Amino acid sequence: MRQGLLLALAVAAVVALAVVYGRQAMRPPPPDVIDGVSGWLYPGWERPVDDEAGAARQGVKLAVEAGRRLKAQGVRPILLLLPLKVRIVPEHLTPSRRAQIETSRGYDELVRGLRAQGVEVFDTAPILSAAQRATGKAYQPRDAHWTGQAAEQVAAALARTIQAQGPLTGALGDGEPLGPWLVVRRYADLVAIQRRKGDLRFAEDDFILREYTAPAVGPAAVAVVGSSFVDRQYGLPQMLSHLLDRRVGHHIKYGADGCWRAMVDYLSLAPRDSARVVVWHLGEGSFSSKASQTAMAAYLKSPPPPFEPQVSPRVEPSPHHD
Repeated sequence: MRQGLLLALAVAAVVALAVVYGRQAMRPPPPDVIDGVSGWLYPGWERPVDDEAGAARQGVKLAVEAGRRLKAQGVRPILLLLPLKVRIVPEHLTPSRRAQIETSRGYDELVRGLRAQGVEVFDTAPILSAAQRATGKAYQPRDAHWTGQAAEQVAAALARTIQAQGPLTGALGDGEPLGPWLVVRRYADLVAIQRRKGDLRFAEDDFILREYTAPAVGPAAVAVVGSSFVDRQYGLPQMLSHLLDRRVGHHIKYGADGCWRAMVDYLSLAPRDSARVVVWHLGEGSFSSKASQTAMAAYLKSPPPPFEPQVSPRVEPSPHHD
């Protein structure tokens, strides 16, 4: 009798697992681009962390270990965390998608989970949400990226966070000047994807960006590492350098796995780099995909390099910015 009951329970468990995995296997892949309303588009390859809890847990472990390796080299890592575009601008989603994202708590849990593991998280969600409420311009309607104005607001708050921890290495006066704002007309990246598939509904959009200025050459006090969100065209590295009045290094990789691959490259560079503060951009979508984490997972299987003490550059007090 007991053996029959145990057998029945085992069969039921196997059937339940088969149903779950069968549903996952039958789940269609996400679209490259999600159509919203009022002409808005959203990147479809990024998933909320609620949908991919296993990948999110793995991503947290990788972020924690990468941070430990930076700290072992005498570097202060700051994780610049970005939520999905749909979390900041849900109002242009279809009603069913909007209801799903507005009841989601996965991002908040991700922030809490990282901080519980000792990661210094700079959460951009409150800044971007406030910018969206105030101006409606945190994101371009048909682009996956934030606007230059939103990026600079994040840079301003980030600069205050960095300054609050005390003096920086490097010399005052090495900060970058800011170029004027320019209107750049081009196809948004999500429109470009649609056009390659024959969908020609949307024309070019206007992007308001800072005029390009060449980065300063020489030892940097702070390094920015990540993907295209922290590309110079959106202005975060320049504004951060301008406010800190010091050189800011820049190490990025493009693509869905860019923020992980950029840090893999930087970890090998860190012992020889002058920056003692590293701002690492990671998006929520990068925590939702084990595939995008592959390079970091492979790298962290190797032992960390030996500690190499740095000769500290000249230190001057940080400037005060209102």
